[in-house]
Amino acid sequence: MLQAKPKPPKCLKRSLGEIYPYLILILIWSLFSGPGKASPWPDAPWLNRVPQNNAPFSVIAFVSPYELQLYRVMNIWRRLEKNYGYLQVNFLIVTMAEQNLPLSEEVVRNILKEYNYTLPVLVDQSASFSKAWHAYVSPTVSLVSKDGRVTNFEGGNLDPALLEKSIQKALKDIPAVALPPKEYTSESEAKPCGHNHTIFVGNRFGKAWSPEVFTANGPWISHPLWLESGGKEKVQLDLMTSKNKIGILAESKPGRSSRINLFLDGQKVPLNLRGRDVQEDKGNTFVSVQGLKMYEAISHSMNLKEAGQKLTLTTDSGGLKLRALETLPNCLESD
Repeated sequence: MLQAKPKPPKCLKRSLGEIYPYLILILIWSLFSGPGKASPWPDAPWLNRVPQNNAPFSVIAFVSPYELQLYRVMNIWRRLEKNYGYLQVNFLIVTMAEQNLPLSEEVVRNILKEYNYTLPVLVDQSASFSKAWHAYVSPTVSLVSKDGRVTNFEGGNLDPALLEKSIQKALKDIPAVALPPKEYTSESEAKPCGHNHTIFVGNRFGKAWSPEVFTANGPWISHPLWLESGGKEKVQLDLMTSKNKIGILAESKPGRSSRINLFLDGQKVPLNLRGRDVQEDKGNTFVSVQGLKMYEAISHSMNLKEAGQKLTLTTDSGGLKLRALETLPNCLESD
């Protein structure tokens, strides 16, 4: 004869009902309190290698892969790791997903390969890890000790001299550690500097910029998030600049290469101002565009004239998408 299963006591039902909201709160807290724990790093998808679990502390930068700031952070991390890597300090980068811009492992992997960067990099495609750390500005930098203490730095304004000062202070708390000489010793490196500016050129952002910032000429095909070259006629964009490194966020059709010709005050870009991606052919300077990337157009911007100069971009490559221009103050170039 089957017997009915005993029902749980009412008091148990009531207690479960009462603690359920608290269980939800505990779950949310555990998800968003990662920075307060030791070794709060995800298992994947890390490129190059995973962080060291036994590191006395870690320095982590959240940065967009579509900004010149990424190249700057990679350079700073390389210099600092050379100085402090033997002390097992982690220097980590999280590539943040940006709204309206696709992000994939392939995009990041190609950048790391091109720049020969070998330190740990996390691809945060959903931006969930970045949001958990409240990293909404690129770059956002934090120093995290093994016991979970966190030191945050001003978002969008990475000062390597100030960061290194904090690293040395953290190392002083570790017994029997001999501090190496500072990598960033110049007083000029510790001075406050301006911020980078990203100028999105799609028609969604048209009202945000005055004609004095840039002008677009020719039959550009205007989209909400980019300008596109039809390929039948030459199109042009002019940008006035003074003492700023300049990047071009662009992409070509899949599997194809597009060309953006560059002129500075109507002439080819001089050798002492050419960015990493600038090439020369038959007396003309240009950038060869393939996948979506921030291409370096103007570098060593301390050589630009104080009065300002005009950078002109032209192309007749069909399907080229021009998404944005970025300016980086020349005081941030020497890192």
